[in-house]
Amino acid sequence: MHENTSHQVVEAVVAAALHRVFASAPHAADSLEMWLEVTAEAVAQLRDPVEAPQWMPVFLVFRKQRTEARFYLDTALVHITSGPLTGTIHADLDAAAVAVVNDYHGYYITLLDSLPTWRFPHNPDPKATPRAA
Repeated sequence: MHENTSHQVVEAVVAAALHRVFASAPHAADSLEMWLEVTAEAVAQLRDPVEAPQWMPVFLVFRKQRTEARFYLDTALVHITSGPLTGTIHADLDAAAVAVVNDYHGYYITLLDSLPTWRFPHNPDPKATPRAA
């Protein structure tokens, strides 16, 4: 992620809300019912915005090790909150992923390697993800 704009903040908050609906839906991933719920949530997010959170919880898994972090929406900074890199702050999601990979003993990322992706934790609590601003 490069420049972080207010548009990207809205996208991140809406994405988190849609993930929450998707992750907590009792329907199959390809069911019409589930996608109607996701669509209804998207419409609600865009019609009834509230203030965006300062940060969102994210995690990645590399070599079976989970790393938790906070993704700051206004700056795109990533503050790692678990594992050997706890307390470190990185300029963006990619820089944080590179740091996690490079911290793994004997493994260093190259230009040809793909980075592990940051994910939203499963949290079906509707109060856990505020609406987009």
